[in-house]
Formats: sequence, structure tokens, C-alpha cells
Amino acid sequence: MQTMTVTSPSREKKWSVLCGACAQARQSSIPSNWTSDKAASGVDPCEALADRCGNCANELDKPLERDREQAEALLDGCGYLRDGAVTIEGVAFYGSPWQPAFLGWAFNLDRGEALAAKWRAIPDDTDVLITHGPPAGIGDLCSNGDHAGCSDLLARVREVKPRYHLFGHIHEGYGVYPEGETTFVNASICTASYQPTQAPIVVDL
Repeated sequence: MQTMTVTSPSREKKWSVLCGACAQARQSSIPSNWTSDKAASGVDPCEALADRCGNCANELDKPLERDREQAEALLDGCGYLRDGAVTIEGVAFYGSPWQPAFLGWAFNLDRGEALAAKWRAIPDDTDVLITHGPPAGIGDLCSNGDHAGCSDLLARVREVKPRYHLFGHIHEGYGVYPEGETTFVNASICTASYQPTQAPIVVDL
């Protein structure tokens, strides 16, 4: 699971943003009701929990790839963004679950046109982009030395210039990466060994 908290422009509300692998929370040490009533300390998740699925736990997320309604039912109390947008208090969010083919898991697409077409759908006025996978070269370095990020995603982010690009997927890449007008955040709370010990990241809009 990847999670972070975004403080709203009014600073009166906080939004918890999940960047994928949510289904796995139901099978991990994270409490099963985390997404419904424990999104973050002191936060009402119904205010604006922008969410999209990821790929961890293939047997759980593969059905969600096929059945959007099933995913929405699992993520009770959340807004589920699957190639979709929502504007909250004037902040435009867009979320997409796809990434370059990786270990036969869910929401895989081949590099090239299949993924580029998904990224072209990102609206030009997006303030906060949420994807599961990272862009190429930013928070995408695997423990084996490979870079798992998508170059077409990076190209589109540099065109759109969202204030934040939030993602996870590569747990080893956890951290904040400012670059020009966009701050990139790998919000993986699990380590490479799937221990949920990396703190949620908080940013201000």
C-alpha cells in the first residue's frame, strides 16, 4: 500500500491519497477497516479519499482490473479514480492504475503506445496526478539495479506540470523528489520486504 496525506488550501481539511496496492491491505498487518474509517489520524476519509488500485497481491488485484464495481465496493468510503478525475475545493486530481508490465501482476500494459495512450488522457489542468507506477528515473530504482518507471509517463508529466505527482509501486524508491514545477512523491509505506514501516508523507497544497 502507498499512502500520503494532502493538506487542503484552506488547511481546514486533510485528504488521504492511496496510490495503489489497496487490496493487499485486507490481507496484511494493516487493519482491514483502514480505508473506511481509519484513513489517517483525525481525518474524515469521506471528505476526499482519492484512490486507485495497484498491482500487489496478484490474486486480489487481478479481479479489480476486470471489475471496476468490485474495486469500488472494496474501497468503501473512498473516491476511486481509475483513469478518472475529481476536483475538490478547487484542486484537480487525476488517477490511473496502469504501469509497464511487471511480474505478470494486475494493471500491466506493454511499454509504448498502450501506455502512452493512457497518459495522453491526463487532463492538462491536473494539479495532483496519482498513479501506481513511477515515471522513468524518479523513485523507480529497484533493489536489483533496474529502473521500473515509464518514460512516456514522465514525458506527459513534464507537459502537464502538475504540482504533485504521487505514486508508489517500487517500495525502494520511497521519498520526495522535487523537479521544476512538479514535486514527485513515492509514497510507499511498505519496505522492499513488505513491512509497513515507512511513514506516510504529508504535503501542503
